[in-house]
Amino acid sequence: YDSMVSAALALCDPRLLDETPSRHVYVEGTAQMAGTPEFSNQAQLQELLTAIEEKHKLIALLNHCIDSPDPVHVKIGIEEMTSAGGNLALISAAYSVKNQAQGSLGVLGPARMQYERAITAVAYVARLLSDSMSRGSSS
Repeated sequence: YDSMVSAALALCDPRLLDETPSRHVYVEGTAQMAGTPEFSNQAQLQELLTAIEEKHKLIALLNHCIDSPDPVHVKIGIEEMTSAGGNLALISAAYSVKNQAQGSLGVLGPARMQYERAITAVAYVARLLSDSMSRGSSS
């Protein structure tokens, strides 16, 4: 979790909170999808990687998380992203500053992932990011 936290906090600059919000997507680890049985079919893998490169699709998925009343949102089967998305799951959580949602982060992976571990990691990183951003905005 420490490496995930470090990466998430490195992407967050509290000085930017006063500026007009913009939509950014940071993607890491997509090459790991190539090693999963769900995407052993070359065409499906290529379709998935193409869909991930279309960042507006990821933004749309993560925006649904911000509006979710649940602290961690789990979505299994993501056909709206790509037809290969039926084999995917998204675990996401919103992060906030002073109880105001600023964005969301998530793990996109095979539907057979270890959910307990992924949910714990996403919730933990979202909480740390929220805490860090809140401390940064109070100065």
